[in-house]
Amino acid sequence: MRFIKIALFCTQAASHQRPAMKLVLAMLSKAVHLNEKLLTEPGVYRPYYPQQSGGSSSLQETSSSQARKGKQSVNPFVTSTQSDSSQSMTQMLPR
Repeated sequence: MRFIKIALFCTQAASHQRPAMKLVLAMLSKAVHLNEKLLTEPGVYRPYYPQQSGGSSSLQETSSSQARKGKQSVNPFVTSTQSDSSQSMTQMLPR
């Protein structure tokens, strides 16, 4: 149960509230008191779906430029470009 609590501390939505790796190692290796009252809601992955109705000119420009380059990912944290060839390129973006 202690490891689950440590994992919850590491997945808090606000990155400044997450413990440093040095502290995580200390929590995993020794019996340390964990103040569960300080826990906040974990960061949850929410897929990004751009609105298709109406749309702005910048969205339309982006769509047309993406159509020229190939299909691209709609996840804001991952950019992926796939052209007509069999190769694809994915880039992970930091939080």
